[in-house]
Amino acid sequence: MERNELPISSSIKSVQFRQKLTPKMWKRDEVLLLLDIYEATFLQSNNESDDELWNTVSLKLSEIEIHASPAHCKSKWNLLHKAYLANPDGQGTFFKKVKQIIEAFAKIEEIDETTVREAFKEERLETVSEEEVEPTQINSTSITVERVTESPNTAEPDGINTILETLCRKIDALTEAQYRQEARLEEVYQMQRTNQDHLLDIKKHLKII
Repeated sequence: MERNELPISSSIKSVQFRQKLTPKMWKRDEVLLLLDIYEATFLQSNNESDDELWNTVSLKLSEIEIHASPAHCKSKWNLLHKAYLANPDGQGTFFKKVKQIIEAFAKIEEIDETTVREAFKEERLETVSEEEVEPTQINSTSITVERVTESPNTAEPDGINTILETLCRKIDALTEAQYRQEARLEEVYQMQRTNQDHLLDIKKHLKII
């Protein structure tokens, strides 16, 4: 029995070794596309988990012939994020893009917090109004009824306007990110078309020779 255990343990170790993340060599344009897609995916996500988010990023990259696993994408982002935090005043293209993403995320979080606060205020106003409207108060005077019925009407438009403004800002941020992603994709497609033309020219030249 002991003789059989040794090969099994060694095979397990070899499997575990193969499961380690193999480094990926990223090209400059691939990194920029990764950042664009990550930003757009995050802004468009609806309570997705971290794993689901990176799975989506990896899938979108594969659609444009960039093959990188979710782990590769996440690892590359973490490296860029750490590099930016170590030197936030860096002027490189990657530093500027990472800074842009971080600021966009912070803005979205601020918008979400504002929405939650406004919704909480509105809920409290409704709760207070319901507690104030009691049968004894309604029967005793009409003034109390007018005061209770007026308070939600004055508070409700402000809360709705705030939520609408918040949603508009979020939509603007999503639209801007989408435009940047489309521009980046167009650059990649143009490069692919140019490379294809070069290859065709080379093939024609070889046939002539």
